[in-house]
Parts: sequence; structure tokens; C-alpha cells
Amino acid sequence: LRDQIVGAIPVADADFLSRISVLSTLDPGDCDEVASVTGSLARLRHLASDEHLLWAEDESAERFRMNPVLADALSVRLREQNPAAWRAAHVAASRVDERGGDYDAAVHHAKIAGDDSRLAELIWSRAPYLLASGQYTVLQRWLDGIDEDRLRGRCGLALSSAWVASHGGAMPRVNRLALAAEGRAAVEDPAFTLDVDLLDATIGSQGLGHMEAVARSFIEGKPHGDPWQTLAYFLLGVALLLRDEPKEAIAALGEGRRLSIAHELPVRVAHCLAGLADAAVATGDGHKALACIREARELAVRHRMDTIATAAPIFTTSAWGYVQEGRFADARREASRALRLTALIRTMVPWHAVQGRLVLAPVNLADGLYEFDRGRILEDVSQR
Repeated sequence: LRDQIVGAIPVADADFLSRISVLSTLDPGDCDEVASVTGSLARLRHLASDEHLLWAEDESAERFRMNPVLADALSVRLREQNPAAWRAAHVAASRVDERGGDYDAAVHHAKIAGDDSRLAELIWSRAPYLLASGQYTVLQRWLDGIDEDRLRGRCGLALSSAWVASHGGAMPRVNRLALAAEGRAAVEDPAFTLDVDLLDATIGSQGLGHMEAVARSFIEGKPHGDPWQTLAYFLLGVALLLRDEPKEAIAALGEGRRLSIAHELPVRVAHCLAGLADAAVATGDGHKALACIREARELAVRHRMDTIATAAPIFTTSAWGYVQEGRFADARREASRALRLTALIRTMVPWHAVQGRLVLAPVNLADGLYEFDRGRILEDVSQR
């Protein structure tokens, strides 16, 4: 292959093919970008019709493919002869795939190129969408294979890794990565400090006052289009609700729901709806509470949120709603699911260990769903 096929190609064509070999589909515009040339369409057609090294994907012969064995051989050739050009081709391919919405491929190319700046920017830009849809394992897969020093060397990588660790309950690792991100923020962008604070507020280790203060600072300090603001509004609503300020909580959760819909974050929408239901109960508006619960429940079913640990508050409120509707068997099933998910996230969001028990207490009382010692539960909530 190397001697008889690649070796027989004119040097200019071999160099061109080597650079574009990193692309899965050969679009002329993408090839121009990756190979740093112009007029790729004519060359692609020539290599397909005359040299038979490519084949057209469509009748108009405007998009092409390369045999993967040939592509591998050409990529090895480029890496051996010109490592800098090989890395540059992968970085350019990463941008091409990102524009096309293929984030897996975009991350793959950035990792191969060893471009940590590009990798951090790419992964962090997708983190809020993956986390808010329960796909933190995708983040984990993207971060696999990157050593600890590299993770700590970029804010985006450190923060993304910290969020993944928080979902696994590895709080010492979360704290180490958060400290690394905070240190890098001074070098890269001080605005990252707000992102570090938001992670800390979500964990809730410093109490409701801190959660509320951080959420307000984030909302005021970040651009309105930042997708992490959906989490900030949700946390603000939770803090206000637990501080017995339901009307203010409704305003914050309502804005969080609106932004979550705009960013297409279904899990966050359902979170805000569950919070709005709790706030409506606190203000005595049972009809509004049930309407919010039904909408959140519909989203939970549609997006299979029963597999997402952070969806515990949604199922907790849903269980209460079933009791109000007199559907005690459904309430029993939903309460069991809520307790199972709550156990998985208790180290990440300890405030839900309190809020969830307070919501589930009347559910348990309504139908005798569980045998429990009321004194022990109240003592447990007080300690938490």
C-alpha cells in the first residue's frame, strides 16, 4: 500500500490526501480548511475519476469518501513526515465536526492533536447540556485518557471533571479539581470563578445563605444567554423555598423554567416545574401545584428520567401529586423511586436530603406507605 499506491501518487496529491485523511466525509469546503488550500472540489473529482483513490457519495460528485485502510496509511505518513501538519489537520477536523454537530468526533480529533485549549473549550461548552440531560457518562468518556495534570491545567477540563466526580459522590476529588479550576481562572478568565462557586453552591456544603448569594452573583455576573444560568435560577428558587419565601421562589423558578426551555434542557425544565409545584403548595395553590407536577411528570416519562440520579426531586414531588389525586399505588411506586434516587445523590445535594424527606413525609402518612419512626425521621432531617 505504501510503496505501490501511496508511493505512486504525485507528491502534491499525496500531501493533500494525507491532510484530508482525518475527515470521515470529504466535503470540498472542509477539505480546503483542513488542508489549508483552495479549489479542493476539482482535485477531489480528479482523484476519484482518474486515480480511483476516492469515490463519490452522490451523483453530483460533490462529496467523497476514502477507503479507511488508505486513510490510515496516509495519516501515518503525515504523522511521520510532518507531525505539526498532522496535529493541525486534526485540530481543523475538530472544528469541522463541531460545526456539523458531531461532538464525539470533534473531541476525538482534539484529543489526538493534544490541543488542551481546544479540548477544554469544546468539552466545557457541551457540559451543561449533557449534565442537564443525565448524560454525565458522555463527559466521563470524553475525559478518559487525559492525565490529572492536564485536567488541572485548564479551567474547562477541571470543572467538567469536577462535575463528573460529583455525580459519583467523589467529593474529595471534586474539591481538588475545583481548587485547580479556581487557580487557573486568574490566568485564563476570572469569570470562571463564578462557575467554580456555582458548583460549590450546588453541592450546598456552606448552607442556604451561600447558595442564594452565589446564585444571585452568577445571574448578575454572567451573560443572559449562559446555559448555566438555568441552574443558578433553580438553586436560587430552592434556597428561597427552603427559607420559607415561596413567592420569591416562584419568580426565580419561573425564569429558570423559561431559560431551560429556550436552551432545550428537559431535565432542568422538570426540576423547575417540581420546584414551582412545591412553592405552589406552600402558597396554598394546590391546583397550580398539580398542573406543574403533571407537566414535570410528562417530561420525566418522555425523557426516561427514572435513570437519572439528579431527577430525584422530580419524582419526590410527583409522589406527593399522586397522593393528592388519590392514586396511592402510583404514589407508592413514585416514592420508592424518589428514595432510591435520593440515596444516589445525597453526597452531592444534601439540601435535597432535607427537602425530599419533608415532601415525602405526608406521602408516607397518607397511605402508610412505609413503617417509620416519626421521631427518628425528624431527628435525621434536623441533623442534615
